[in-house]
Amino acid sequence: EYMGVPVPMKIIDPNAGTLLNVEVLKKLRSAQKVRERQAKNKHQKPYQPWIEKQVQAYLAQTPAGKQDAELVEQVLQDLSLTPLSSLEKVIILNNRPESEVELHMTLESAEQRFTDQQLTDLLKYIREALPAPAPAPGSVVATQPVPAQPNHSPPQLIATHSPEHQPSRSQPLPEGIDDMEEEGGGVAESDSEGEQDND
Repeated sequence: EYMGVPVPMKIIDPNAGTLLNVEVLKKLRSAQKVRERQAKNKHQKPYQPWIEKQVQAYLAQTPAGKQDAELVEQVLQDLSLTPLSSLEKVIILNNRPESEVELHMTLESAEQRFTDQQLTDLLKYIREALPAPAPAPGSVVATQPVPAQPNHSPPQLIATHSPEHQPSRSQPLPEGIDDMEEEGGGVAESDSEGEQDND
């Protein structure tokens, strides 16, 4: 509805704006730094919306808390050699599957597209390339997590069946990954200033 007039809307591409969790975490941290600088200049206590604080704390305990732009670029480059869809790559980075069950839940028609050995190799690559998330406060860790290995080889995955088994949920990856390398996210900073002005 715009100025009291109903405006019909249609979703063109529901996956056009897919973001990596590490990108969201980067934007939230950048926005908070902007607020802290503004509050310091005005000799005020920095403010962070409750929902942003909760989301940031949650994401810090996920695999995103141990990822950075360089790691993400390397993993995406390695996985570009595989028939995985863009959405599957995003889910792998966000969730870091640690078991065969989780991997099967991540990949569409995994048993039809890949052999058991290929899935084992992919799982091995994920464990070596992506660092394990930090344990939640108060949790009991039975064993020490295996750290990510700097020297790892991309998984050799080749589709084992015809194209009709390929996933249909393919869309381009977000183009803002390079922006993560900059300390101040332009979008987050401008949004934060807008929020401060509104206050």
